[in-house]
Amino acid sequence: MKKLIFVFISALIFFSSSIFGQDDVTVIVPTTEAGENLDLQAVMELFREAETVEDFEKALNDSTNEVNNLDLNEDGTVDYIRVVEQVDGDVHILILQVPLGENEYQDVATINIEKNKDEYILQAQGDPDLYGEDYYVEPEPEVEVQTTTVVIMFGVGYSPWISPWHWRVYPVWWRPWRPHPISVYRSRVVRHHRSHYRHSRHRSTVRSHNTYKSHRKTSKYSKQNKKKNTYTTQPTKQTKKKEQTKKENQTKKKEPTKKKSGTKKKK
Repeated sequence: MKKLIFVFISALIFFSSSIFGQDDVTVIVPTTEAGENLDLQAVMELFREAETVEDFEKALNDSTNEVNNLDLNEDGTVDYIRVVEQVDGDVHILILQVPLGENEYQDVATINIEKNKDEYILQAQGDPDLYGEDYYVEPEPEVEVQTTTVVIMFGVGYSPWISPWHWRVYPVWWRPWRPHPISVYRSRVVRHHRSHYRHSRHRSTVRSHNTYKSHRKTSKYSKQNKKKNTYTTQPTKQTKKKEQTKKENQTKKKEPTKKKSGTKKKK
C-alpha cells in the first residue's frame, strides 16, 4: 500500500511540473511593428511545404495564405517579397527582400541552410532592423529538415534561384492588398503554427551568417521602423516575479527606519 502511495505522489509531482514548467518558456516577439507583420514561423511552414524556391516565393506573396502583411514604405498596400538565393559551397542562404525603389532594397529575413556531411542545419533569422538582435526560428528536434526543396537545392547541377522581380516589375498574378491591423493579422496567421518550429536566441548557422553579413541590404525605411520600437521580448512569469521582488526590495530600502518606542532608563 505504501508503495502504491509513493508511486501516485511521484506521478503527481511529475505531471504538475510538466504543466507549470511551461510558464518558464520565453516568448520572443519582433522589436518593431514591421517585424510583427511577417511571422517567421509561418514563413518556415510555407518553405517546408514548397516544392521549389520559386514556389516558396509565390506562396509568400499569395494573399490567400495571409502570411505577408508587410508595408515598409507605408503606401497602404502590402509589399512584394522577392527571394534571392546565395550559395557558398554547402551553404545556401535564401534572402527575403522587399524592393522599395529603383535601386533600394530592404532585407527582412534570411533562411539559412547548411550541410555538414549527411546532416542539414536549418534556421531563419529576422533582420535586426525589423526583429531586433538574435531573432531566430528553427525546427523542433523531431522535425525533418531534408524536405523536397532542400534536396533539390543541394542536388547536382542545381541553379540558385534569383528572383527576376524588382521595383514596379512584378508577376502578372500579383495583386497587392491592403495590410490588416496587427490584431487581425495575428488571428489569421496562427493557422500556420503547427508545432514544427520554435523561437531561439542562439545562432546555429554560423557559416551562413559570415557569408551573408557583407551582402545585407538595408533602406531608409528600416531606420524609420526602428524608431517605432513598440515591441520587446515578453518576460516569463518567473521573470515577472523576480522583477516584482526586486522592486519590493528597492522600496523597502527607501523607506525610513522606524525608531523604537519607549524611554531610556536613567542611570
